[in-house]
Amino acid sequence: LAALLTEWGFPLIAKPRDGSGSLGVRVLTEDMHLAAALGQRGMVVQPFLEAPAAERLELNLDSGIPLFFEVPVDNGTTVMALIGRDGEIGPLCPHGVVQRLGRNESLVRLDDESLLATATRATVVFRDAGWRGPLNLCFRKARGEWWLFEVNPRFTGGTSGRLLLGFDEVRWVLREWFGRDVIPPYSGPQGDRVVRYLTDYVDPRPVG
Repeated sequence: LAALLTEWGFPLIAKPRDGSGSLGVRVLTEDMHLAAALGQRGMVVQPFLEAPAAERLELNLDSGIPLFFEVPVDNGTTVMALIGRDGEIGPLCPHGVVQRLGRNESLVRLDDESLLATATRATVVFRDAGWRGPLNLCFRKARGEWWLFEVNPRFTGGTSGRLLLGFDEVRWVLREWFGRDVIPPYSGPQGDRVVRYLTDYVDPRPVG
């Protein structure tokens, strides 16, 4: 923690190790907040990548600022990785996301070799630790590097959108586990960007 503070300083993020969504997440802006977080079992402390301006963090509560406000995600970066039942590293799908209230509003394919290399290394770590199946990895770029800050070892709300990007993760996993095709190949529309209103559809506009 001393090294973390020296390198990153406040604000920091504290989150429950076994939490979901943003439940229990707090923004730590001073030593008192950090001490309160360490006094709770199962709390993880990490850098606040892309921290908002200081005026957004003016509340001074004893245990840190609860994440009761939405932080819109306009440039989220996610990689969906797949690990086969025998430990084979399957295809990876790097994509950018726009989210509101934790809900995907759009997904776009990304072509970034450094992101793919970082995600592949992370996937190998989870494979070696025994994980099999879908692995959702969330990244932010800071100081010129990709930082993994959240892991969801499951299918996610972006599964249907990634299908329209041409990444059929459900079919791949089922084929790995059953040794044969369980569902037919997807034959619907595909594109480089998917927008969600009440459902997913391919956005015909050019990317960029």
